Amino acid sequence: MPINDEQAKQIKEQILKQVENLPEEKRAEIKSYIEPMSNQELEEFLIKNKMIRQEGESESSEDSAGENSSGLGKECIMCALANKKISSLAIYEDKDYLAALEINPFTKGHTILIPKQHLEETKQIKNKALTLANRIGKHIVSKLEAESYEINTSAELKHAIINIIPKYKGEKLDYQRKPAKKEELTEIASKIGTIKPRISKPREKKPKGEKNNKEEKEVSKKSLPSMNRRIP
Repeated sequence: MPINDEQAKQIKEQILKQVENLPEEKRAEIKSYIEPMSNQELEEFLIKNKMIRQEGESESSEDSAGENSSGLGKECIMCALANKKISSLAIYEDKDYLAALEINPFTKGHTILIPKQHLEETKQIKNKALTLANRIGKHIVSKLEAESYEINTSAELKHAIINIIPKYKGEKLDYQRKPAKKEELTEIASKIGTIKPRISKPREKKPKGEKNNKEEKEVSKKSLPSMNRRIP
């Protein structure tokens, strides 16, 4: 049976209770991801994260399922975003990363690049991710007519991410989050567009013996004696 409005309200309250001990800024960020979910999105999120059972699914012990007394599992918000368990305005995705607009941005177009692999510390972020972040930053600057961009890493929610922050002429970057409306973010996402992953072309392999034959010809030419003597 689908979740009704009252059930959705109670479930969201339970989830938010689990993060009460986090700093206020972190609680606000998690709240901003959970509260806008529709009943259907919330139900799909709970099923995918084994927080509730699907109809007909056999019961398992709480210990084996890793659930707590409230029946809600511990789920990394960033992992849920990266794996599309929570909807987002994504502008880039490949098998390892997802980049989406930050819903509480520092500036217009602030984007977070999330590794799909759970990384708890920023030092675990690979150089490949930083290279990708720079590519995305340049694209955002071009599309939003920003002056430049800044990149920094963080792991506030116990999942390392890269912040790509556009900087605009005449605007001071004060690192104060400013909640953005969904309509505004949708318009920004439309301007940025979808950034496609680069496909690396495989190197062309020369047939075996081609290089050796060429070298042999060059050697044979060098080994031939000079024939400059005039024949009477």
